[in-house]
Amino acid sequence: MIGRRTAVLVAALIGMLLVAGCTSPLGVPPGLDDGRSPPPTIPVRTSRGCTNGAPARAPGTTTETIEVDGIVRTFLLTIPDVGTGDGARPLVLDFHGSGSNGTQQFLYSRLATKGQTRGYVTITPTANGPIWAIPPSPVDLHLVDAVLEWIGGRACIDLRRIYAAGLSNGASMTGGLGCHRRDVFAAIGMVAGPNIYPTCTDQRPMPLIAFHGTADHIVPYQAGLALGTYPVRGVEDVVREIARDRNLCQDGPIPTFLSPDVTRVVYRSCAMQGDVHLYTVIGGGHTWPGAVFDVPALGPVTRTVDASDLMLDFFDAHTR
Repeated sequence: MIGRRTAVLVAALIGMLLVAGCTSPLGVPPGLDDGRSPPPTIPVRTSRGCTNGAPARAPGTTTETIEVDGIVRTFLLTIPDVGTGDGARPLVLDFHGSGSNGTQQFLYSRLATKGQTRGYVTITPTANGPIWAIPPSPVDLHLVDAVLEWIGGRACIDLRRIYAAGLSNGASMTGGLGCHRRDVFAAIGMVAGPNIYPTCTDQRPMPLIAFHGTADHIVPYQAGLALGTYPVRGVEDVVREIARDRNLCQDGPIPTFLSPDVTRVVYRSCAMQGDVHLYTVIGGGHTWPGAVFDVPALGPVTRTVDASDLMLDFFDAHTR
């Protein structure tokens, strides 16, 4: 269970984030008044775990393993609290950055902890090595497919409400799923990395919420070199292209100044409920907004907004 070695894990998290921020590759492959569109009314499609007599799993977080392509893979499974809803549950996958792991991402993003109180099942996996094998590479696509099959037979999942989120290299993994598993995921969230996944070949709309700091020196906000090596486009240009060319949004960009350090831009009236939100953190680093850890080498963390809370709000509004 998570929670007994928190101090040790926090120290390890900070150390690994420092390593990831300084040395690890990114794995880059060759409306409502608050800006949300109302969710469509779509009948629930449920997983096998709703009807196969699988025993109910106790709320909390456990470490699980699964063999994929002959390799034992590890992930954290978080089951929501009692009283957070009945019937089929939404599911979110949360992907760590390069050089990190699932336990550290669990502590850093707190997406699973927050989702637990809102009825979400959360899976926080660990890469087989320092980085994710970004789709279209089959390695971690096979992991995602296997994990979804595994949880679908052991818990009652709403198959129209499956989401992915990630940080940095994990954001690139998330972008890959939004492209190569468009028929599975209802929306995606990307932190410090919406500009490191190349243009998607599947041009069907995909709702996106993204966060990026203007002082990110690892994956720059403006066009430049990620880690001094990988060319990336500017975040605003990439998000605008996704909104207009892929999601066919008719309205936007609509800016809102939320605070002196956070601006939100929304594109809406999009095809297939594909709104796009970009939260720009003025002076923010290569960090997860709302994170409780300060890692100086990665730059400042804003606590004006919390990326996990905002992602869950966004996911609540989007159903496939």
